[in-house]
Amino acid sequence: MNYKNITRKDWIKILLKITLPILERSANGYLKKEMPKGAFFKEDQYLEAIGRIICGIAPWIECKENGSDFEHSQKKYVTSLIVKTIDNITQTNSPDYINFAQSAQALVDTAYLVQGFLRSPILWHLLGKEIQERLILEILKTRKFNPGDNNWLLFASIIEAFFLKYSSVPIIKKRLNKGLKYFSTFFYMGDGMYGDGITFSMDYYNSYVIHPMMLDILQACINKTPSAKYNKLYKTAIVRFRRFVEIQERTVSSNGTYPIYGRTQICRLGSFQALSYSIYKSQIPESLSKSQIKGCLNSLLCNFMDNNKNFDDHSFLTIGINGSQPGIAENYVSYGSAYHICNFFLCLALPATDSFWTCQATEWTSLKLANGTDIPQDHALHDVPYRHIVVNTIKKLIYLLKLRLHRYA
Repeated sequence: MNYKNITRKDWIKILLKITLPILERSANGYLKKEMPKGAFFKEDQYLEAIGRIICGIAPWIECKENGSDFEHSQKKYVTSLIVKTIDNITQTNSPDYINFAQSAQALVDTAYLVQGFLRSPILWHLLGKEIQERLILEILKTRKFNPGDNNWLLFASIIEAFFLKYSSVPIIKKRLNKGLKYFSTFFYMGDGMYGDGITFSMDYYNSYVIHPMMLDILQACINKTPSAKYNKLYKTAIVRFRRFVEIQERTVSSNGTYPIYGRTQICRLGSFQALSYSIYKSQIPESLSKSQIKGCLNSLLCNFMDNNKNFDDHSFLTIGINGSQPGIAENYVSYGSAYHICNFFLCLALPATDSFWTCQATEWTSLKLANGTDIPQDHALHDVPYRHIVVNTIKKLIYLLKLRLHRYA
């Protein structure tokens, strides 16, 4: 495949190739029967796969332009599968019933599921009242799990944001606001980068979770309960997000590969959720263009499809970067984890008439440099005033002191 020749239809076909093996089984009540049960089997894997798929595919479903007959028919089919899936997993007499209280991992998987519904009100309303009520009862069970002071704070926050948007369930304000508060202050490391907690880890969690989830939470809060606080947090988060997108675009090599570092690499192209999110939400840095990001994303997609070992004999995603590579997987990984790749496809939220789809894909930063093109200098983002640095440092010290006192209590 050539990055210049990939079309919207190709994107949709690849997304369907990834998702239909899960959705067709879950809609018909035999996902638990047929999903892999090898070395990475975990009971959580079913909700993990379903949640990640709905999170990534929801913006496409929300796109109100029908596009081609192919796209219209496939979207209608996928939507019907998702409705049947949620119906099945929330009925206790279903073979695919999922108890959302089965482990703390359900907090994570539920967060992605509700993020999908935040991204697509159309999909939420298509569930109908009865299925919605059953699902809300399951989601409420995850409140029993208290998140650690890391990216898990945002999982609790986005579930509260979901209740704020769609339910009469009273909000737990501390669960809603704690993640936003911590990440916007002393979890922020500078230059568009957040730590996964109080310390910094070199991984893709800024893209997997932190930037997109913070922005979706804040948008839900602003839409439901406008306030100066949420508006201010959102404006700050957007500036940091755009800087992160600049950095992420530069990590893609001239041949469409990317560096393998940090945790949860088996999410594959899910590592570039942030780059796709910038197109989805029209939050492109001034230094980049739609055509440049399109070329970059297309090149990544080319490499994914040119690898012939990403799927097993039953069309499920394998655990690895290309094929079965168990050595790269952490002990918390399941066969459902790989479906985070669906968040790469957020660009499908834009209709076929959008300039992202009609423009010619062009060279991205690494390819420009490889071909001898001159480019402007890169500049770090210094967005925290000195007085805020002092305040945040004091907050961090108080936080660390509390941790130490708690440890020895």
